[in-house]
Amino acid sequence: ACLRGRRVHGAKCLAVLAGSSMPGAASGVAVGAVVAPKRHLQTVIKALDERQWRKKRTKVHEYDCEHLAVAVAPEGARALDAFGSDAESLVPAPLAALLRDGAVRWATGHRHVSAAAAPS
Repeated sequence: ACLRGRRVHGAKCLAVLAGSSMPGAASGVAVGAVVAPKRHLQTVIKALDERQWRKKRTKVHEYDCEHLAVAVAPEGARALDAFGSDAESLVPAPLAALLRDGAVRWATGHRHVSAAAAPS
């Protein structure tokens, strides 16, 4: 992954941890992020905010050189984990369209922590 010149374990680096117990969940709590290119970021944020699904305490962060990740609250994570099934109607239409088109993706289990909080 490209971190734009930052060292992977440097003080300014941000560490990404994935939940491993089951898809989309860490200790039974659904987690994840919507991964999007910058051109779709505002649409994603607006759609998540419409349902109060965006974790506002967690900043939007770099996922790789071309994409940013927007952390999603457990309620939204559960709905996005079920996307493509009968729960698809729970996902706001603009976000659902981007997911179906492959313009953005759901990263189930994606967690973002600061380097200070990451295990060494």
